[in-house]
Amino acid sequence: MIGEWLNIPEIDPNIHSLTFVKITNKKKADSPIIEYLQKNILYTYEDKESLDFSLADGSKESIRAYLKALFPNDENTDNLQTKIRVQAGDLAEVSTKLILKYFYNQDSLNKLKYKLHSGRSVFGTDLIAFDNIKNPHDISFYEVKSKKNLSPKKEKLPDGNDTEIYISVVAHDSLKYDTEQVVNPVLRFMMQKSFESKEFDQAKLFREIIHKKRVLNKKYGIFIMTEDSETKIPSLIDALEKLSNRLSPLSMTIVLVDDLTFIRNEVWGGIEKYAFNLYGVG
Repeated sequence: MIGEWLNIPEIDPNIHSLTFVKITNKKKADSPIIEYLQKNILYTYEDKESLDFSLADGSKESIRAYLKALFPNDENTDNLQTKIRVQAGDLAEVSTKLILKYFYNQDSLNKLKYKLHSGRSVFGTDLIAFDNIKNPHDISFYEVKSKKNLSPKKEKLPDGNDTEIYISVVAHDSLKYDTEQVVNPVLRFMMQKSFESKEFDQAKLFREIIHKKRVLNKKYGIFIMTEDSETKIPSLIDALEKLSNRLSPLSMTIVLVDDLTFIRNEVWGGIEKYAFNLYGVG
């Protein structure tokens, strides 16, 4: 389904200090694509087997109540802006997982299911992916952003001068902070959860990485989903190139989807009905 929605990633050969990739939509999102995203969001928040158990024999009202606890909505977010931000961010993260698997055959860890508060963004590095989860050689760390407008945010410096902060730099700095910790907090968390779930091979892999018993090639990536004009992209690249302590090797992927707001509204506006139909209470 990803291949029906999005074009093959295009690498810009003229940028050498980092890898810049552009992905555009092949067509506007139709009902099958919206339902595909809804299904993957459902099973990202909670594994299929677990969700099947959780919703078995539920009434329409009890399933509605359960889903409200699972998704960002009006009741568990501080305000409309927060709800939109969390919904957009989670949609971008799930979409990036699907992109990584379809185009790059990378297996990424699912930590959205460990959200303690569905109305807030999840902690730490957004995605950690492997070229082969059973016998990896590469480990990739990704920061994912959803940004309707790519224009920079203006801020005041301590000296009173104005500066412009680009989303590419914000994403980079978030990624850099986590990767520079003595023990990556997401790897530690996933090791603990894997052990508790009796996924001992996966827990052992994370333990070996943490204790440097297994050395993998580290890669760093930024994904930004937007419906803004691509004329603003060079400024995002330029801002990254000016960083003196940039992560390396670094890639930035811009996913240009010209109906992103429509997709967000359709996915979240209809996900309850999709779940009702899925579990036979529609």
